[in-house]
Amino acid sequence: MDKNYEITLEQETAKEFGWEVMANFRRMEDNLEENLVLKKLYEKIGKELKELSNMNIEKMKEFKIKCKFINEILDSIQGE
Repeated sequence: MDKNYEITLEQETAKEFGWEVMANFRRMEDNLEENLVLKKLYEKIGKELKELSNMNIEKMKEFKIKCKFINEILDSIQGE
């Protein structure tokens, strides 16, 4: 696979994961303002999302793993 294509694909999927997490945080707006941990996670993911274009492939993969993990937690909180 072409290296540029691989980087672009990884970057685009990482963006999708990141925006999905951000959307889940926004749906929890009341909890976000009351819960310092959720607020810090929201800020951290938002910061990393802005830095995606400067990340290497490994960092993008790590970002996607973080996003998936956080999404699973947010989904379980929203389900309660």
